[in-house]
Amino acid sequence: MDDTGRATFDIKLFRTPISEYRGAPFWAWTGRPERQVMEEQISEFRDMGFGGFFMHPRIGLDVEYLGEEFMRDIRFCCDTAKSNVMHAYLYDEEKWPSGFGGGRVTTDPDLASKYLLLSPVHYSGRVRRQAKGHTRLTDSGEVKLLKRFSLDLVDGRLKSYRELDEEETAECVWYLYEVLSDRLDWFNGARYANLIASGTADRFLNVTYESYRRELSDEFGKAVPAIFTDEPSVKRYETMEDSRNPGEVGFPFSDDVEGLYREKYKESFLSRAPEIIFNLSEGRTSQVRYRYFDIVSELFSTGYIRKIGEWCRRNAIAFTGHFQDENHTVLQAKACGDVMRAMAEMDIPGIDILVDRHEFFTLKQAQSVVHQFGKRGLSAELYGVTNWDFTPAEHKHQGDWVAALGVTLRVPHLSWMSMKGQMKRDFPASLNHCLPWYKQYGLLEDHFSRLNTVLTRGKPVVRVAVLNPVESAWMLLGPDNETLERREKLDNDLHRLCEWLLFDNIDFDLLNEALLADTAKIRSGKLCVGEMCYDAVIIPEIVTVRSSTLELIKDFTECSGKVIWIGTLPGYVDGEKSNEVQYNSGYVACRFDECEILEKLESLRTVSVSGTDNYIY
Repeated sequence: MDDTGRATFDIKLFRTPISEYRGAPFWAWTGRPERQVMEEQISEFRDMGFGGFFMHPRIGLDVEYLGEEFMRDIRFCCDTAKSNVMHAYLYDEEKWPSGFGGGRVTTDPDLASKYLLLSPVHYSGRVRRQAKGHTRLTDSGEVKLLKRFSLDLVDGRLKSYRELDEEETAECVWYLYEVLSDRLDWFNGARYANLIASGTADRFLNVTYESYRRELSDEFGKAVPAIFTDEPSVKRYETMEDSRNPGEVGFPFSDDVEGLYREKYKESFLSRAPEIIFNLSEGRTSQVRYRYFDIVSELFSTGYIRKIGEWCRRNAIAFTGHFQDENHTVLQAKACGDVMRAMAEMDIPGIDILVDRHEFFTLKQAQSVVHQFGKRGLSAELYGVTNWDFTPAEHKHQGDWVAALGVTLRVPHLSWMSMKGQMKRDFPASLNHCLPWYKQYGLLEDHFSRLNTVLTRGKPVVRVAVLNPVESAWMLLGPDNETLERREKLDNDLHRLCEWLLFDNIDFDLLNEALLADTAKIRSGKLCVGEMCYDAVIIPEIVTVRSSTLELIKDFTECSGKVIWIGTLPGYVDGEKSNEVQYNSGYVACRFDECEILEKLESLRTVSVSGTDNYIY
């Protein structure tokens, strides 16, 4: 250890890395697990250079999930891993997305997925709708009428509206329903859980995590170092395609949304629901939309993810995993509000890279949380949906660039226990003896595990921060005909900015405004967030900014910190129309231009790689 308590470099460990630094694939449990087969496959993992495996119940499992036989098999694999000096990692769900406990959580309908539906159609009892977009959560279900509104729409914009009494009629009546989602085969004939409802986290912990604790608590933090949560999310937020020809729209809800909104803002969210969906006159966005997404983010990150993280820390097991649609600000807003806030509640934040995409923003969110909050590491689910012809060179390439951005726990996807039935269609290739070059896989794992002995030492040096514009994405989730192009531009510009900085070797962290409000301070002329301190902040072209962020960057410029504003200044503060944001003498105005942005950061360069534009570090 050095004088700060950080582990120091160890050449012996570098030459012969232990299991802690080696990858651990998803091991898909299907069919009826057999002891001899499990023992043989664990030996295969060891011979392939892996340090362990995630025991992942998956499609076609032929024993009762969390039942006695299942838990005996879990214990057997834990003991076998231990005898091989390997790790047996846990997975917290049957299939995915996490949260329904194999169907046990939502036996209480108050904890089941539900949403609000604003519709011009009068329904009675049930609604049958085709799900919008990629989601496993049905849009059909039982309906309960909550409110009736008279809307005054001009060119698809909300000029005014009023709530109607029970018997009152009007020319343009819209109905606000609460929809309890249908049961689905994917969830074993149950409903998915409502992850923004109080009580869901406690029920899920009792069903799943406590079952594992009763069986394996003696190995928590030892042979069983971590548990993985996979793609937890809320009912996906919908947008209206064309407000000039308006149709119904659904959006996530629990009674806690209404309760917290009333507590914070002293009014009913339900009574202002039309402002979530429609833009107001002159194309303005209602502050109600901003506040709604902020509350959904808070309930998801602190009411659900935080509770699981706290349980894990009490029980000496690390909490890891990743979230649905983390790769874009707009998509994550629809699925959980704000990914970085949820990542901050984990011990080992993680991401998922599919089909060999290069998702620099996805990784930067997680790496920034790891840097700022001194997390134990960064996990990445890798190689999913790459098929059988994904070569060793491609395995190494994907592993290398994610390592350069801080990944220390590799979770290769996927190794099948069996190829019976549907499993042979489950996102190949299978990382075991099915690969013709599996006996050479250890060369890759030796390489990455040596990297990890270095990447888990020392302190990162990052001088530049970039504001994450996810809260501006909330503001732009109005009708597609009015906001889709601006949403796409927000995301595309952010991804281009990330690439410009990375490939010019200007490393950076992302700043999350909600986390800034709780943790940021100005010290010695630097903007400090947790364990990191920055000399410059880049603010992309955003729609809204928090008043707390605005105050922080004003203080930063007064201490000679560099603040680079790209494009037009935001016209909203805390989601409310405002002229408060104006240039001061300390701000640096900048066009969205690669050369101009990089030129303004040249004095902050730490590393330069010349002769190529294809390296990141």
